[in-house]
Amino acid sequence: MNDKVKANSSVDSESNCNCDEMDDQLKHLYDYTKFHIGMYTTLIAIIVGVFSTESIQTKYGELEQYVIFALILYSLAGMCGGLIASSIPAFKKYKDFISSPLFPWDLTERSFTAKTFTHLEHLFFWAGTGLVVFGTVKEIFLQKYKIWESNEIIIAVVICIVIFLGITYQDIKYKKCLENEK
Repeated sequence: MNDKVKANSSVDSESNCNCDEMDDQLKHLYDYTKFHIGMYTTLIAIIVGVFSTESIQTKYGELEQYVIFALILYSLAGMCGGLIASSIPAFKKYKDFISSPLFPWDLTERSFTAKTFTHLEHLFFWAGTGLVVFGTVKEIFLQKYKIWESNEIIIAVVICIVIFLGITYQDIKYKKCLENEK
């Protein structure tokens, strides 16, 4: 653990989480993130279960590319949530946590802040949800009228990358702002 995490740690090596020492905002983030992880797991299980039936595959097989990509995005959202939830017990204050660098395996030299990972978690979830809605509308409603071309998956991926780069840029600006305050 790096020195910043050790200084803010409310967890010893024998316990999981000492939530009594956390401020209310950090407790709420912890509970909120645990709820999201459960929601992503349930959503993935439902989608896999529904799309594994033969009748759905036959009727809506053209949605497969959207569903697979959405499952990847939901998994990424769950990973971000897992990183957030597993890091929270090492802190007592929300302010210290949200600006701390997070990355698996203590690779904090080249990491994003906890705030960035909270944004990424939401970005991946909503991008996956938007992709499923977009694919459903396109395949079921617009395909009848031949309104849309087949390059939309590439457009959706490019939009996700641009949003990710925008968040990364904002995080770099935020880190520079924090450094200037010191």
